[in-house]
Amino acid sequence: MSDHFFDFNQMWVSGEQWVVPFSYEKVKERAAGILKLIPEAGEDR
Repeated sequence: MSDHFFDFNQMWVSGEQWVVPFSYEKVKERAAGILKLIPEAGEDR
């Protein structure tokens, strides 16, 4: 079992809903951080 299996269990039990952000703007608003992977110069892609 994942450590995150019950993350939203208490919300579910109390009848609350977790809204999944689907648009790019909403995802960006709720992001905890951004990870950019940039290849070094001269690397083949």
